[in-house]
Amino acid sequence: MKIKTLLISALTTTVIQTSAIAQKPGPYLGAQLGLSKTASKGELSVKGSYLTFPAKTNSKQSLSADLIAGYLFPASSFLVGGEVSIGLDTTKPQKRVTSDQTVLADDTLILKRKMTSTFNAILARRVHTRATMYAKAGFGISRFKTQLGDAHRPKKSTTRPSLTCALGVETPLTKNISARAEVSYERFKTVNATPIEYRINRTKSINVRHKNIHITALKVGAVVRI
Repeated sequence: MKIKTLLISALTTTVIQTSAIAQKPGPYLGAQLGLSKTASKGELSVKGSYLTFPAKTNSKQSLSADLIAGYLFPASSFLVGGEVSIGLDTTKPQKRVTSDQTVLADDTLILKRKMTSTFNAILARRVHTRATMYAKAGFGISRFKTQLGDAHRPKKSTTRPSLTCALGVETPLTKNISARAEVSYERFKTVNATPIEYRINRTKSINVRHKNIHITALKVGAVVRI
């Protein structure tokens, strides 16, 4: 009976110590995999006046992979700090333009996000001996490629800023390794596509852009306290 009591006490102590160490203040490194969904609105302009055109979104779920680094400081019953990330993304929403009133009828507007970086402030609080909730907010920078129509038309690369936020939970696996899961959200104002030319009596230039781009993602990963 005494041996059993000692074993239970030792196991309980180990669990508590693992929780405390895995979620302690200080630096950490990690990696995440994500599954995201993108929504946006297409606009075109002739002579500088933008008009919204009807478009059918054909956006498949996209995969992402991120490397993260951060630092947490104790602040009363909270942990506060910052986190940065850099990653690759396969986001590729396509919009089939359906309006017969535009020269873009039955054309496809493609938006590809290749690389992204985020810079977030983070606030965390332990809600259980084996669970810490955290919230992040900040900004991001992403590299996009846009294209209108088939592969013979030119592509355009552009870098755009975004607002970012996330809500997640972290749980310790060992003394220094924790697993985490989070839901993140990014919003971009506009991403301009390559201007195209069409001919109706004379050649004119059309500017096309994606507006109000929203990217929602579910991410899972692990962090190592160092």
